[in-house]
Amino acid sequence: SHEFTQAELNAGGNDKCGLYNRVEATVAEITGFRWDELCIPVEQTASIDIEKATNGEDADTPTGPMITVGDAVNWSYVVTNTGNVTLDLVVSDDQGVNVSCPSAQLEPAAAVTCTASGTAVAGQYANVGTADGIPQMGSAVQDTDPSHYYGTEAGFTIVKSSPQYPGPLTAPGTVNYSYLVTNTGNIALT
Repeated sequence: SHEFTQAELNAGGNDKCGLYNRVEATVAEITGFRWDELCIPVEQTASIDIEKATNGEDADTPTGPMITVGDAVNWSYVVTNTGNVTLDLVVSDDQGVNVSCPSAQLEPAAAVTCTASGTAVAGQYANVGTADGIPQMGSAVQDTDPSHYYGTEAGFTIVKSSPQYPGPLTAPGTVNYSYLVTNTGNIALT
């Protein structure tokens, strides 16, 4: 028997054909030896999955969570090795966000949570997390997941006017005022 290891699977086996084993036997009654060999193919499957969240919400579609402009934005990137070979891991973000991962390698079926943070900007924000997995042999694999938030900014102006302005006023009399209130932010005000 042979204990087939993850390292052998990552390397594609112990020979060009996969897992190679040769046996030789001799007996006293026959000159020479007899031998046989067996080659069992190895199937390597590299596969990766990424799930990105913004402030704890899986925000694949707009608008995502509402975050006040200037507040912290925290992204998490849960990356899972869904294949059967060990992968070297690179996680990135298309908006230049610096992503930090606790491990640069993922064993099969293992998962790691990477993180990044930033400061909310006004309006609809979108970014895409990308996980690249590089096996010891074979082609690299990649998965992406979008995330969104909406940067809220409350603001308004008020202008007071009066038809009696600039005066002069006479007494007795009523002074009338009007107020023009304008929403200068990007959210409804009550």
